[in-house]
Amino acid sequence: MSKSLSFTDSLKSSLGMADSDSVDFLARKANHVYLGYFAGTEKEVRASVMEFIQAYVRDNELSRSKVYYNIESITGHPYFEDGFVFEIHEGGDGRSYIELVLKAFAEKTKIQTIPLTNGRSISLQKKPGNIEAYLNASEEMAGDVNFIDIQGRSKPIKRLFKDNYIFYYVSLVFAVLGAFSIAFAMLFKFVIYNETKMYELTTNTAFVTSMPDKALSETNSTDTDRLTSIQFATRKGWFMTFQKRDFNTSELEDYEVRIDKDGKRTVVKTTSKNDEKDKAKSKSEDKARGKEKAGGK
Repeated sequence: MSKSLSFTDSLKSSLGMADSDSVDFLARKANHVYLGYFAGTEKEVRASVMEFIQAYVRDNELSRSKVYYNIESITGHPYFEDGFVFEIHEGGDGRSYIELVLKAFAEKTKIQTIPLTNGRSISLQKKPGNIEAYLNASEEMAGDVNFIDIQGRSKPIKRLFKDNYIFYYVSLVFAVLGAFSIAFAMLFKFVIYNETKMYELTTNTAFVTSMPDKALSETNSTDTDRLTSIQFATRKGWFMTFQKRDFNTSELEDYEVRIDKDGKRTVVKTTSKNDEKDKAKSKSEDKARGKEKAGGK
């Protein structure tokens, strides 16, 4: 009877690992790998390395969301002078190859090969003052090939491009809060407060007198009746003054519409413009007659 293997056992078997070996992470081949070397340990050299990495990613059209990079300074290496070794990955598990490559080159290994996806590989050859990389269309190459054990890596490396979603999330939060605010305002205006909305006026007698909203919204001017003012008096309460025009006689007449707390209207006639003119004219004539009498004496 055959014994079923666990996922970890199957992984170890496919990688040629012993049962005593531990699996710290699931190693994945990258789509693209590049390693290079710059001599010199100055800050300017490291800046040049970073510029090269960015240009390489751009020129080779690597996927921004899948690019990893790493820069390591090396000193006292038996083959390379002091300087910087860097690596660029597209895809994969984001684990560094530099440590294994430098170790192999220190042991006089001339070429190291890294397996990639789709049956491809990349060969790294040490040259005086440089590391040259060759892309192979197939992992099956003639001769003795030194493949790097991708499972033997442990150091994580950085993403070159960090997607910053902080502004997206902040704007999303504000949009949600704005939507809630508008919904609550509409609920308050048209449901909770609609039946009781009042226009209020605080008087010097330390109490609030209110005017029904409906009474104001239903009031307007016409060709014959022109609204001239809306006022409040302690004795009369809220009242509106109108001016009524008679187009036949051109007579103007003022009247008030008084509104009680229940919104009931009462029309009260005040004065006529023609009456005021007649009174003024009568007073003028009386003054003139008085002056004539005084002169006759």
